Amino acid sequence: MNARFELDHYLSHARRRLRWILSAQGSALLVVALLVVTLVAAWMLPRYGFTAGAALAGRIALAVAALGAVAWWVWRWRMQERGRAAAALERALPDESGRIATYLQESAKEPGKASVLLDLLAADALALAQREPLTQSIRPQRYVLPAAGAVLGVALLGTLLFSGIGLGDGARQLWLGRLPPAASVAAAA
Repeated sequence: MNARFELDHYLSHARRRLRWILSAQGSALLVVALLVVTLVAAWMLPRYGFTAGAALAGRIALAVAALGAVAWWVWRWRMQERGRAAAALERALPDESGRIATYLQESAKEPGKASVLLDLLAADALALAQREPLTQSIRPQRYVLPAAGAVLGVALLGTLLFSGIGLGDGARQLWLGRLPPAASVAAAA
């Protein structure tokens, strides 16, 4: 195998790890935003007597929080896919000292216009990359921890919705449209 092929393979693995990190961070942001809005709305709903208007305001806040988190994720994903991919790789692989950015820039040129030294640059970048494995450069903790936070947040949200703890009534009305028993009797009267 030639150095360019091996470097491209290495960079595709690095990009995949950066996407995992971004996806884990996006899911953690989404879950935390939904959990915070749920907690605030669940605390506010009993103070407003579980009215439909208060529940609607809470649901709108949930939608805004979800759209904000998704917009952040899409924006970051597009930045990573466009011209900023080289910058993201350089930040993740600081030992390369600009070699990755130069390699990506030169390899994107038309076949006849790329530098004749591109193979040497690829070999040099690959030699540096092989000194430190990708698992050391882009550590798994960078995507495992946000993913674990997202799972924990979903578990907390589920506990809040399906247990009888203090804010559960407001959370159930917000997410499921269920009024607590005393409030439903008062609403029927």
